[in-house]
Amino acid sequence: MIVPFLNVLFSQDRNYTLQPWTFSVKTLLNNFNYYLGDFVVRHGQLEALSLISLLVVILFLLKNFTRYMAMYYLVPIRNGVVRDIRRDVYSKFSLYLLAISPMNAKGILWRGLPTMYRR
Repeated sequence: MIVPFLNVLFSQDRNYTLQPWTFSVKTLLNNFNYYLGDFVVRHGQLEALSLISLLVVILFLLKNFTRYMAMYYLVPIRNGVVRDIRRDVYSKFSLYLLAISPMNAKGILWRGLPTMYRR
């Protein structure tokens, strides 16, 4: 990714022309190389190299900051969803166990016991 920028920075031929802006990668790279070559001519190679280094560091920090903020806001949501799913599964499982437990069968037996003595 950085090699084309360094080629523009340290090469002697800077024959890039400014093209009209369109939504293509070729035009974007050509215009960036044009502005970078113009910056090298006006300010020198050392300042252009420091500008590229500064841009790389800023973009690296911006990427990590946005990833951190995304995790900062998504983790409570993820934990809440998992907690709700666990709570729902536990309540359904508990109701299912109550429905099939032997205690419930014993309750049915006790309800039917007085009818057996009536015969």
